Amino acid sequence: MPAFPSLKAPTLVLALLSAGIAGANGVPLEGHWEAEGVGRLEVTRKGTRYEGRLIEEATCPAPGDRPTLEGNLEGSVLVGSLWVCQKGPSCESKGFPILGFFDSGAGRLTALVRLDSGCVSEGLQGSVVSLIRVGDLPRDVRQVSAANIAERGELTPEEKARRLNELLTRGHSLLQTGRASESIEVFREILTLESHHWLAHLGMGLGHMSIDRLRDAQREMELALRYAPKDKWDAHFNLACLHARRGDRSRALRYLEGAVERGFDLPESMARDPDLAGLLRNDIAFQRLVNKAGQNKMRSQKRR
Repeated sequence: MPAFPSLKAPTLVLALLSAGIAGANGVPLEGHWEAEGVGRLEVTRKGTRYEGRLIEEATCPAPGDRPTLEGNLEGSVLVGSLWVCQKGPSCESKGFPILGFFDSGAGRLTALVRLDSGCVSEGLQGSVVSLIRVGDLPRDVRQVSAANIAERGELTPEEKARRLNELLTRGHSLLQTGRASESIEVFREILTLESHHWLAHLGMGLGHMSIDRLRDAQREMELALRYAPKDKWDAHFNLACLHARRGDRSRALRYLEGAVERGFDLPESMARDPDLAGLLRNDIAFQRLVNKAGQNKMRSQKRR
């Protein structure tokens, strides 16, 4: 079964994931947030002004006494600043002005940050910052009830196989309809039944990638690669897309070559993928791999 190779999320550069949704008081941004490459924030409100302070650092040190995120929410627009750690010659960490647009229905705040010329920042591969308020964040896979454990132990091999197939179909369907957080929950349930289920790990990776949790996505895709049959190209292809989104040309090409060597035969998907084509469109090695994928496609058609 194909591991959903064509399912790709829109490119999001930085995702802040809330541990809870707005309460009855209607405050949409208060709560705990997690930022890839930054750390965990606690956002509070003082009048009309919001402040987000680091409570658990990642790779970006806290900006002294000032908030990491601050601004005023006026209707659906947040006007303020975001502290970003920059790397490069003459680059320094500082607060960048942002104008964010809040979609309360989707739970998203999207803003634009322009780094200084020649500077880069871990977690950002472009200039769009997407803050995502997720009330239904996937629970830790270790949080399994005693009743569920007992139920798993009572399943016959036939019942287990049927259950795995039902869950895999459901998880795939949720991914296809953009319900990434729900799909991750389903794939995690598969892993409580079979911890080395490579398609479940890959599905979780794609779900995390859809909400731009790239470190989690990479971990799950690498597990999928470890447990998958050696002739499967799916994990290689999706890892290529992930590293392309991060701007890592050499890793993207290496994994893409691994996919083609294992029979990847969708040259159109490769050539049109926004992450791959955005980074590698003019790369001769990439063009050769697209051609090899086309040759794989012709061979596959002849065998049918």
